[in-house]
Amino acid sequence: QLQLQQDWYRLQRERGLRSLLCLPLTATASSGYPEGALVGCLTIGSTEVVDWKQQWWYASTQLLTGWAAGALAAIRATAR
Repeated sequence: QLQLQQDWYRLQRERGLRSLLCLPLTATASSGYPEGALVGCLTIGSTEVVDWKQQWWYASTQLLTGWAAGALAAIRATAR
């Protein structure tokens, strides 16, 4: 059985999640971090069983992770 991180396990248990996807957020060259460095993660959960390998999910996750990594870098830069 897959072991989830404690906070993900709590979300799964409390919200009844049946599918969970965790995507790495990596830095771009203009982010102020070394390009490709891990800067966070984007977690998506669903109460339905989801086939994350479907083609439309791939395109959507690429868009979401790109946006989230840029937003995270901008927020961190203003907090410094």
